Amino acid sequence: MKFDKSDIEILDSIIDFILEHDTYIHDSSLKKADKYKDYKPSEIRLESERIVSILEFYDCAKIKRRGDGNTIEKNAHTKKFKEHGGFENIYQDELNRLEKLKEKETLETDLAKSNIEANVLNTENARKNKWYTWINIIIGVLNLVLLVLQLLKD
Repeated sequence: MKFDKSDIEILDSIIDFILEHDTYIHDSSLKKADKYKDYKPSEIRLESERIVSILEFYDCAKIKRRGDGNTIEKNAHTKKFKEHGGFENIYQDELNRLEKLKEKETLETDLAKSNIEANVLNTENARKNKWYTWINIIIGVLNLVLLVLQLLKD
């Protein structure tokens, strides 16, 4: 599940809060975050659902869905998740993966260009080689004729 750099602070702060206070947090508290200050209530509700879905996807918190909103509390994986760097680590890993993928694609493109250039050179050389082959055959035949003439002359 995708999240962006601006989500990391909120996601990791939720993890920190539920670990430090050993209690739950209600998703309605998300509206206090600076990121959501200009959001309409319906937008905050959608954003809250998205944040909760991210937490569920990474199995780093237990979500209790209720009519008046969701509560987020720690689960068996929350502490281990935090010890392994939390969402910041996941985000950096994804950036590194994308960078390596981009480098790989660049190398593959360069290799493909190089192969095309080599094929063009090979085609040009093949034409030249045909001419050189015919020239060598003609010279060989001339040498053979000259050798036969010298033998007949003696």
